[in-house]
Amino acid sequence: MSQRIHSAIHALQTGDLDAAENVFRTILSVNSSEVHSLHLLGVVLCLKGSLDDGVDLIEQSISLDPSRFLPYLNLGQFLVGTYQWDRASIALKEAVSRNPNSFEAWALFAQASFCAGDAAAALTALKKAAEIKPSNAEIFFNLAKLLKEEGKPEEAIVSFRRAIEVKPDFVEALSGLASILTAKDEYEEAISLYKRALAEDPEHVNSIAGLGWCFVRSGKTEEAIAYYAQELKSDLFNTDALFFLFEIIRGDLNEKLNAEFSYSHNFLTKTLELIGVSRIIAFGDSHVQLFEGQEKIEVNHVGASTAYNLVKEDSSTGGRRQVLSRVARMNSDTEAVVLCFGEVDIRSNVIKYCYQKGLSIEECVEEVVARYVSFANEIASRGFKIFIYGGYGAGGDRISIGSERERNYAAKCLNASLSLRCEENGFVYFSLHDALLDEKRLETDSSFLIDGFHLYNDGSTARGQIQTLLFEKAYKAAKALFAKRSNTSSCDLVLGNVNCFDPLCVGSLESGCLSWASEVALLETVVFDLGAVIRFNSISLELEADLDADRMNLILDGRLVEANISRESSCQWHLRPADQSVPFIGRYPMLKASSDFLLSIKGFSVQEKSLV
Repeated sequence: MSQRIHSAIHALQTGDLDAAENVFRTILSVNSSEVHSLHLLGVVLCLKGSLDDGVDLIEQSISLDPSRFLPYLNLGQFLVGTYQWDRASIALKEAVSRNPNSFEAWALFAQASFCAGDAAAALTALKKAAEIKPSNAEIFFNLAKLLKEEGKPEEAIVSFRRAIEVKPDFVEALSGLASILTAKDEYEEAISLYKRALAEDPEHVNSIAGLGWCFVRSGKTEEAIAYYAQELKSDLFNTDALFFLFEIIRGDLNEKLNAEFSYSHNFLTKTLELIGVSRIIAFGDSHVQLFEGQEKIEVNHVGASTAYNLVKEDSSTGGRRQVLSRVARMNSDTEAVVLCFGEVDIRSNVIKYCYQKGLSIEECVEEVVARYVSFANEIASRGFKIFIYGGYGAGGDRISIGSERERNYAAKCLNASLSLRCEENGFVYFSLHDALLDEKRLETDSSFLIDGFHLYNDGSTARGQIQTLLFEKAYKAAKALFAKRSNTSSCDLVLGNVNCFDPLCVGSLESGCLSWASEVALLETVVFDLGAVIRFNSISLELEADLDADRMNLILDGRLVEANISRESSCQWHLRPADQSVPFIGRYPMLKASSDFLLSIKGFSVQEKSLV
């Protein structure tokens, strides 16, 4: 019997699975409980693809003799191979208990435990495997990845370093360590590691992306520009490189990557720049507290003052007196005014006057708005720019009057009327009305209100999120008003000599007119950024001179596209899809032509084919 088993094992080891199967079946026909043959026949069947039958036989051998190590190891291996992680981890836990010095068992147990969702067991298993075989770089690498995922960066760094120590050309470990060091702002070593990884594998995607990101994060603007420009020389399909090249030259990325960057602060700063002041003085009822915590805003809570009574000298709250007293000490050249009133009117006064005087909600609201805007004009007449924050519906508290629908309808009317009157008077109007009030159902989303009528702003995180919404609204409103007054136009970045060895050139496209930041002697390519992947029917070019365009190519997001080139006049050219039924689709159109032709371009536009 022993000789037969040895011959079967030899057949198994040499890959003659059929011969091995025949011998084991012969043995089992004589003794169906021969554990070695049950186990090894199960292995043979698994190797031949009969996994269910093979696993059953291995489990039978274990039930007859549960003391042996190899059946558990083999069972775990095949269960791992079929992604049965829970069963595999159970089998491999038994294997390591019988042979605590088996590297293979611990490594497999780590894999099965991790995939079964037991990260703690996986960590223990990987550490044990690393102790048994410290010359295995892969184990240290896997341990480092898991430590990183478990929020243990310092331990992960140690393991990454051990993996690299064992295998200095280990690309994944070099890149992994660089990534974690980048997150810790240790850029110099991260850059060095990424370069080592790319020296081993120039096409390693994570290292290509990571090195560029490291240049960006570390504020190495010139290195970042040179890096992405170099990437595009060899791979024009790399639209990620195009994106970062445009963004870095635009100059916004470094600021936004700063740990201290705040979107709410950014929106506020841009708003102040638009209107030409350095700070805001805000006045209002309790809702004005939403503006607290910004160094460029001074908040003045004037009590439960109403918009209606701001024109009244002797109101009970003295709101008018408080506001004008502070305005008298302001500088209209550097400070603007935010008025935050109207919520109290809607909750407690408008519906009350409708009931008492037999007026419609619209009539009452119009009177409130007229008096409110009149007061704002008093301040504006002193040279101040005015913001009016219009709130977000009615809400309800102890002084509320009217049904929720009545109050919310009044809020809807107030928002519409204030918006219109502010536009007429040149005031910046913004609110969260559209975000929190369902105008069709006349319901305020009270899940955002801490007490039925105040937005939750307790704590820096909540306040920051609310202020981001507020100042985004203010910025958009100020921008719309500013654009109407000044007819300003957008200015888009244009890049020259991308994908060639001539120096990169930077230009701008303003209202469709192209100009270069400095004198350009030679152009091989010109690339435009449409802002997103869009569909467009044609590209129109205006030249300064009557030149031939017969050698011009259009490359869209790195691919050459067939285009019909036609001349409308001596200096007007159009590029349209060769197949007119299929529009151009892409973000980065690149023109390749003679230098004279490209240098002569003074106008560029696309005819967008919109879905709406």
